[in-house]
Amino acid sequence: MEISGVLDFLAANLLATYGAAVGTIALGLNFVRYRHAVAGSKIRLKLEILPTVTEDEFIEKLKLPEEEQVFRSAPTSLVTHKVKVRNIGAVTAHLEDVWVVTKQGRENATTRRPSSTSLIYEAVSTTGNIEIPPRSSRSFSVFSKEEDGYLTPVRAFAIDETGKKWRS
Repeated sequence: MEISGVLDFLAANLLATYGAAVGTIALGLNFVRYRHAVAGSKIRLKLEILPTVTEDEFIEKLKLPEEEQVFRSAPTSLVTHKVKVRNIGAVTAHLEDVWVVTKQGRENATTRRPSSTSLIYEAVSTTGNIEIPPRSSRSFSVFSKEEDGYLTPVRAFAIDETGKKWRS
């Protein structure tokens, strides 16, 4: 078939060709709109482990006289790391549990008790349903027990309300 033959066919069927082109473009735009709407309704989290004190600072605080060690009165001892959970999605995320894994095992991340104004912390797993609005973040404390020494987290984990497990 020659080029002139193709042009003659298009000229003879101009309305059908126009309809096919416009219909294809509309179908493509609707598909892109649908994919954007579906992707926008998903929970998307990003986790980071942030150290609050170095191992040397931790050891120095342990060497202080007992009356100067404020953290000894806390239920565990000293916050060594924080787990920062960022909601990078467009939907509010509800967390059920947050923890870190160290070489010694699992250490629960904690948050301040919601009904208390004091510095009483609870594990996220017991508090549950912690809300993180879209495009925001929340930090959770990880305590190191004095007898266990300084924690060295390997990875952080979180579980959202849908049961999906997120990791750093």
